[in-house]
Amino acid sequence: MTKLLLPFLLLFFTLDGVGQITFNKRISFSHGAILSDIKQTNDDGFAIVGNKYSQTSSGIILIKTDEIGDTSWIQNYFIPGFYSTASDFEVLEDGYLIAGTRRTTINNYNSYDCFLIRTDTLGQVIWSKIYTNASLSQDEVSLIKTNDNGFIIKGSVLNLTNNSKNIKIIKTDSLGNLEWDKTYEALENGGNNSKVIQIDSNYFICTHKSLIKTNAAGEIEWIKDYDLPYGCATCNWINKFYFSSISKVDDGLLIGGGYYVDDENRNSLVLKTDFEGNIVWEKSYNMNANDGVIFINPANDGFVLGLYNNAGSNWSSRSFIKIDFNGECQFSGGIVTSHDSENCEMIQTSDNGYAYVNLETDFDIDPSYICNFWKINSNGRSNCKSTFNLNSDTITVIGFVGGQFDVIPNTFSQSAINVEMFCEGGIVETFCFNDNNSNHSSVLNETVCDSSYTLNGQVYNQSGTYNQVIQNYFGYDSTITLNLTINNPTTSALNETTCNSYSLNNQTYTQSGTYIQTMQNANGCDSTITLNLTIININPAITNNSNILTAQQTGASYQWIDCDLDALIPGATNQSFTPTYVGEYAVQITIGNCNETSACVMVNNVSLEENQLENGFEIFPNPFTSEAKIVFNVPQTNIKIQLLDVLGKELQSVSFSGTEFTIYRESLSASMYFVQITDASGKVATRKIVLE
Repeated sequence: MTKLLLPFLLLFFTLDGVGQITFNKRISFSHGAILSDIKQTNDDGFAIVGNKYSQTSSGIILIKTDEIGDTSWIQNYFIPGFYSTASDFEVLEDGYLIAGTRRTTINNYNSYDCFLIRTDTLGQVIWSKIYTNASLSQDEVSLIKTNDNGFIIKGSVLNLTNNSKNIKIIKTDSLGNLEWDKTYEALENGGNNSKVIQIDSNYFICTHKSLIKTNAAGEIEWIKDYDLPYGCATCNWINKFYFSSISKVDDGLLIGGGYYVDDENRNSLVLKTDFEGNIVWEKSYNMNANDGVIFINPANDGFVLGLYNNAGSNWSSRSFIKIDFNGECQFSGGIVTSHDSENCEMIQTSDNGYAYVNLETDFDIDPSYICNFWKINSNGRSNCKSTFNLNSDTITVIGFVGGQFDVIPNTFSQSAINVEMFCEGGIVETFCFNDNNSNHSSVLNETVCDSSYTLNGQVYNQSGTYNQVIQNYFGYDSTITLNLTINNPTTSALNETTCNSYSLNNQTYTQSGTYIQTMQNANGCDSTITLNLTIININPAITNNSNILTAQQTGASYQWIDCDLDALIPGATNQSFTPTYVGEYAVQITIGNCNETSACVMVNNVSLEENQLENGFEIFPNPFTSEAKIVFNVPQTNIKIQLLDVLGKELQSVSFSGTEFTIYRESLSASMYFVQITDASGKVATRKIVLE
């Protein structure tokens, strides 16, 4: 493994008010690096792919971090050729797949091959492929894993007829072997960096102004061209509006792009379509900068839109929008830096927060490219503090505040701002700065898990809507509407008595004690459960001491069992039991609502069972219903025959001579009995009989 020291600078790491990790990292190499994509891994850490530059070439980097953004390892990959770029990657079950391009120059014309690099979980190369017939016209491609475990690479190729960009699709199997490739002519400069979407066996491809549906072999089923009423009629741009990103929803597709307001500025545009390309709804967003949607990534309750946002050489803000499934903005945010800044990628994380990478560019310094790696919470907030000196008035912005964004035109003088930050690159609140003669208003939506919330020194102890009027940065009134929800943590206690073990919220306990569980309640706050648990464990062991059976468990109720007959022994309810005949015995032990039955124990040395008669006898039938016969092998003289119950009580006694004796049911009830025979010499034999 090739490793390179990466100066990750930990600028901030904390747990926020809803228990989510937030941090900011800065990533730079000696000659600069550009990060292009980020994914969360199965261990809740992150993988980041990008490009590292030297004075004469470039290489691919794959960075693995833990959940707080600290580096676990770095891998470097060099593709033969002058210039290579990684654009996209996938996290697989057993590793990573990186897609990118390699530049070649023929007759002063730049052409790009594309490549795949397959690695294991430590980033070590398993295989790599270069597709030399791609002839792409730009250095960015997108990658998806397909339903058949293969892959699709999408890029753009130059149409020499009209000097526009068409779409190039390369389909491979799971080992990167080429299966097919297709080129699609698109309406008005069709190339963009959006992913291909697979739904069942169909692919959906987004071009600049159309949507293409193909079958599994890439053959076109239909093309949907859109003529939307957006864009500047007098602008010089060919594409008054354009598409640049696509994502899948349960019942259709989400297509993102932008449209020109004038020759320099754009607004963001999102369409929701069904699976036939019919428009369900459309939304536009004015974010007061050079905007356009460059990526759409899914979130649990909506989508994250990444914007192409370049508001000036010393200011870049509000680089993303979080929308719900109906396209309504929930919050927006961005990066404040002292250099040019642009989005790279933003994803929702397993704790419902967001991970975000962006690029700063300043060609007056070396390295010229510096990347920020942010982790923000589910409300779009980071706890990193930044200070801005604005016309000699210092303000402090803490992270990002969610809520509807303000669309007041951003017309303040850029030269009036001197950015000084505790941590370079702070995510800013949704305040809009301008220097015209007007007052301002903003909306702050806050949900906290605490007994109070403080804003500008004012403490609020109850949920509600509150207004504050303060003087803003230019001396005008600024009205803040605070929509506050205070959710309190909850506590509860459980007193449980159970047998052997107890399970609560997938946690199993096997010993008595007091246990604490903390989880999230319906309001998103801590719910603390105190479990007072009593576990009853019964010891089912039996000891045999000189034919006296004793249960080892004390302080319980007992019932002894004849295992041979699978029957309870009447009256045998003490901790100890002395059998009167050979057989197997067990005991049923009860404490409260818990009971255990021991294993059967063999008793084969009962003195009463010793056949001391010189000649044997048989009893049949056994069991019997009306009568049973005792048949001796030889005639008997003056022997004593007794019938005993299970406790040894004599029920009948006769003196008998002969070879056959009959036992009648008469008044006997169904049970187990013993026949005890004593001959004239005092020898005793005992047999068990059962009356049904």
